[in-house]
Parts: sequence; C-alpha cells; structure tokens
Amino acid sequence: MQDFFNAIDKIEWNIDDYAFLNSFDHLIFEGSQGILLDMDHGIFPNVTYAHTTSKNACEVCRFLKIEDIEIYYVTRSYATRHGNGWMSNEKEIDLKNNEEETCTFNEYQKELRLGTLDYDLLNYALKLDAAYSYPAKKNLVITCLDQTDEKFDPGKLNTEFDTVYGSFSPGQKILKSFLIATDKGINFIFRVGMRMLILIMK
Repeated sequence: MQDFFNAIDKIEWNIDDYAFLNSFDHLIFEGSQGILLDMDHGIFPNVTYAHTTSKNACEVCRFLKIEDIEIYYVTRSYATRHGNGWMSNEKEIDLKNNEEETCTFNEYQKELRLGTLDYDLLNYALKLDAAYSYPAKKNLVITCLDQTDEKFDPGKLNTEFDTVYGSFSPGQKILKSFLIATDKGINFIFRVGMRMLILIMK
C-alpha cells in the first residue's frame, strides 16, 4: 500500500479547477450508488453521505457550458438490497442464469436481499433526478432480463425515454451485441434504485 501512496505523491496533477476537463472530447460520469441512497432524498438512516443523483455531474457540465448531455438510467429487472434497511416488495425469487453474480454475502453488507420491482419507487427516483438532469437526453437500460420470469413493464414508468435497452446474461458475446446495439456505446451511467449512468458528449 505504501508503494501506491508514494506513486500518488510523485504524480504531477496540474489540476486547478474543472477547466482541465475541456481538454477531452467526451466526458463519462458514473453514478456511485442508487438514487434512493442519496443523502438528500433517500430513506433514512439507510443512505450514503453523497449525492447519488446526476446533480454533481450536471453541475460540472453547467460550469463547462456543456449542453449535449445523455443519461443512461440502469436497473435490474428485479430489486436488490444488501443488509439491513427498509425494502418494499421484498420476497424470495428463484433466479436463474446468475452464476456470475458478484453481489454476494460479505461481512460488511451481509446478505443480498431480493424483491420485485416497485414501479412507484422507480418513478419517484426518476422524478427526483429530473430536477437536476433537465433537459438531458434520457435512456433506460434494464439488465438481468433472463434471470427471472417476471417481465419488466416500461409502460409503468412515467418518464419518457429516448430509447429503452435490455440486456440478458453476463456473457461477453451478449454484452458486446448489446453495446453495439446502442450505436454510441455508453456515454454516462447513473443508478436509480434502479441505478444510473451518464454520458456527456461535447
């Protein structure tokens, strides 16, 4: 670990403010956690001390006068939660095709809990983020579509998306096909409880 800290000390960052970002043709911001874990909008006490909406990224874009912003909101086709805390629609779900699952039990987050999607909460999360992300182009990505028999119903969401994408198994071939299908790859992702990702194009 000390080697890492020593290397960091030797790097010449030359960063005074956000203006250095203007040297890049495209900027990519990734949301840290679900929107409903946001310290201003989440369900206490189970929140994170951070803004998990698109707030920070959109503020940087406004500072840099970037107007061409594209957001990809990402959600599984079912709900998950690690450890304690309130969770709506919690129930046992028999998952399939999830051999590559990385969110498993650990001593810090404990068990991974499952449930069906709460469309009211998804709409709430999207409405919260709309306060920061207007007038960005918005897309929706639904993952894990082949892990449960319950069908995702985008018609229950109030947000109007430019495009809705779906992905299935974690296999590289399928993921590659999915990314090609987006035409632009992924610019920017944020999470919405749901999760999300945000792409900024200058």
